[in-house]
Amino acid sequence: MNHTKSKLSLLFFSADYFLFITVFFALNYFKRESLKLPKDYTGLMIGFLVISLIVSLFTKKLHPGYYRTFFRGLFILAKSMVLTLYGISFFVVVASLSKFSRIHIFGTCAAWLILEMILFAVYYESLGKDIIKKLGQLDIDSFLRPRVSYFILFSDLFLLMLSFFMLNLYKTHSLVLRPSYEKVFLIVVGLWLFISIITRKFDFNNFQNYFFALAACMKAVILMVFIVSILKKR
Repeated sequence: MNHTKSKLSLLFFSADYFLFITVFFALNYFKRESLKLPKDYTGLMIGFLVISLIVSLFTKKLHPGYYRTFFRGLFILAKSMVLTLYGISFFVVVASLSKFSRIHIFGTCAAWLILEMILFAVYYESLGKDIIKKLGQLDIDSFLRPRVSYFILFSDLFLLMLSFFMLNLYKTHSLVLRPSYEKVFLIVVGLWLFISIITRKFDFNNFQNYFFALAACMKAVILMVFIVSILKKR
């Protein structure tokens, strides 16, 4: 069964990135009537590949047993694409790469997601339903899967945004962010999301008692302060 899981993960990986490359070059041809990428767009394509791979590792997009049902599979694909879009937007804004076409970026994500969902639906209904369910049952029996509290997640995000805009109001007497502060806001939200994932801050499994929950929050705060301090020095 582990051999089946490895083969299926490789199949998911190969098909997913074949779809991405196809969509990326198709949009380039649509815009420029040429398959040849402009110099900077090669870097954008590599950025897409790296960010989507990192996101896939966090969301277990390439982990077939984690899908378990048809709609859960679609949800994982959609969640991964939203995070990938945020990641690539974060990269473009922070690096001040405004010359990249928004149509190319958003169009790539939209077309890629649609093709992913179609391909997954065809595979699931034709061959993969029983295989994915068996792999999913093995994972449930073997591992304590994360149980995210979305109420706490969105509450924490709300408090973060409220704090940021209140401090902006105190400093500038306006809720409207300056262009430089828009970058800072995007960085802060990105760090919050990344650190929350790696510390499992919103995982019910960490809420066995008050101190476990507090420890996850403290780790997230300390790590975020540490990273922001490093970025500030640079």
